[in-house]
Amino acid sequence: MASLVAIAATVGTARFGFSESLFAGANEDLANLAACVGLPLIGCTFATVGGLVEPLPPTNLLALACAGAALACLVKAIPAGSEEFLKVLVNLCLFILPVAKVGYDRQDWVLFGAIALFAVAGIAVKPDRHNCILGVRRENWFHYMLGASAIGMATGLAAIAR
Repeated sequence: MASLVAIAATVGTARFGFSESLFAGANEDLANLAACVGLPLIGCTFATVGGLVEPLPPTNLLALACAGAALACLVKAIPAGSEEFLKVLVNLCLFILPVAKVGYDRQDWVLFGAIALFAVAGIAVKPDRHNCILGVRRENWFHYMLGASAIGMATGLAAIAR
């Protein structure tokens, strides 16, 4: 689950650290796949481990992953404005809300704050390369916020799993 997100992040690092032209296409495709498959599966993990839902059988997880992969393909085929809205909607319902609910129910304010930071990064800041906040590209702020939120969510999941 998280491996898909990690692979997308690694290719993104290669894109911005080594060769924009060589890794741009793979980075965009993997980011779409991570948004439509990886993050919803992480949300499902939080919902399951946090006790919000019963564990899904592996066949249901596979069906969820296939549906997300189909959605990622659909994202490539729809107009650009709709693409972003669809990714935000999927992640709000299947990632942000389950993780926030687990954080709130367990009164884990680090986890709750981490998912709130993720939401602010994805909905308000966005990976906009052409505009700046305080002289820093919005895209950079977006990635800094995602990295910080990932640490908070990993800490929260580790505490739940103990």
